[in-house]
Amino acid sequence: MDKIGLLKKCQFFSELDNSALAMLSQVVRRGLCNKGELLFSEGDDARALYILSGGSVDLVKISPDGREQFVRGVKA
Repeated sequence: MDKIGLLKKCQFFSELDNSALAMLSQVVRRGLCNKGELLFSEGDDARALYILSGGSVDLVKISPDGREQFVRGVKA
């Protein structure tokens, strides 16, 4: 799927017209992540907005004693 099509599928951008989507698509970068790869951690500065176009992502929180606590899973 092209970048504009991906943005149209995203509810956050679905109301934008084609001109705005075209401008936004110029700064979109596609990437692949490997299973188990960390995208960001709690407290990190926001440096990107991730749009899941395929696969799944799990959101986990690390408890004070170091255990992983599953919060939510998301599938594309």
